[in-house]
Amino acid sequence: MSRSLLLLLALVWVIPATARPDIKEGNALLTRRQYIEAARVFLQLAEAGNAVAQNNLATLMYKGLGIPQQKATARDWFLKAAAQGLRGAQYNLGLMSLRGDGVPQDYAQAADWFRKAAGQGHTRAQFYLALRYYHGQGVAQNDFQAAQWFRRAAEGGHREAQYNLGLMYLEGVGVDADTDQARKWFLKAAAQGDPKAEFNLGSLYLDAQGVGRDPEVAADWFRKAASQGMARAQLNLGVLYAQGSGMQQDYLQAGDWFRKAAMQGLADAQFNLGLLYYQGLGVDKDQAEAHAWFELAAEQGYKPARENIGVLEQDMDDQTRQRAQELISGYRQQIPRRGE
Repeated sequence: MSRSLLLLLALVWVIPATARPDIKEGNALLTRRQYIEAARVFLQLAEAGNAVAQNNLATLMYKGLGIPQQKATARDWFLKAAAQGLRGAQYNLGLMSLRGDGVPQDYAQAADWFRKAAGQGHTRAQFYLALRYYHGQGVAQNDFQAAQWFRRAAEGGHREAQYNLGLMYLEGVGVDADTDQARKWFLKAAAQGDPKAEFNLGSLYLDAQGVGRDPEVAADWFRKAASQGMARAQLNLGVLYAQGSGMQQDYLQAGDWFRKAAMQGLADAQFNLGLLYYQGLGVDKDQAEAHAWFELAAEQGYKPARENIGVLEQDMDDQTRQRAQELISGYRQQIPRRGE
């Protein structure tokens, strides 16, 4: 299983539902982005020992909003709030230790802070604690513990945790493999617009994993993910259009989706787009374009593309070769290298 589960970083404000009037004033100023005035209110309350004000003042200091950026001092205020049990401050300290931002990077310290906040039901802390167990950062690697904390965050509505838990069920990591549970959690994440969950749902229906094979439903899920820019979903949707699987065969649509994925550097899509140009399917037949896309795929180690170049070059004249090289040069400037 690829250990590349999603990781997001962002400090959080704490705005309790039953806030004191003075805290309400400070939070209202935050909402209006009147940071200087908000800092004054929070400083007065923080010095009086108000944990929420301490956390919010620290966040302003950390980000340099309304006051000069002072990460070391921000940490001191986070510590005061965390000592009073404020879970948002504990989470924020975990992020600082995880990133090594304003403090030395310390995965063990990060895990400790995330655990404190997670134990109080902070869903993002639960998510980050799960990642620490999954990657073995600051704690002993433990897929079972990772799954348990992903579950708690997922049950709290955390989208990425729902996706990650679904992936663990799909691959049987930290839990018994269960495609029904995988689909359940992918559906929850997809309902919140997660493109990876949408893609995996499409794959379940395309490959008949725990559900009957249904290319039409698969295409619907791939389209959702593809519309959010997911290259692999764009490729799969293009293949379904080219095959006429789950929809009417449409090489023009296939070419459009292959191009979107190809322009993101996906070798499979570059190869398929080259085939369309070579055969004149959905596009005008064009040896130079075909050669350019085969070459870009071949540069990434895609062997069938290199074989096709050998066949194609037998019938290419010098002018076509020159145009192909110009196309390749232009595309190289536009297409990011995979992994960047």
